Amino acid sequence: MLRSLKDLERYKVSAMDGDVGNVASFLMADARWAVRYLVVATGTLFEKRQILISPMAFRAVDDAAARLVLTISVEV
Repeated sequence: MLRSLKDLERYKVSAMDGDVGNVASFLMADARWAVRYLVVATGTLFEKRQILISPMAFRAVDDAAARLVLTISVEV
């Protein structure tokens, strides 16, 4: 199914052991228009960070809860 990436912006991102943050944007491959990384905004109001997550880490999209579920954990 095709969908606009704008629809996925601001979705919450959840790992196996807790919430990670919110979708900020996407990094695309120029030649094929494929999503290479998901840019996720994490942290608190005073300690904001952005991390890159590969689409290979996606497990499910929960449209009802506006959430992307990952196959990875928050712990390093």
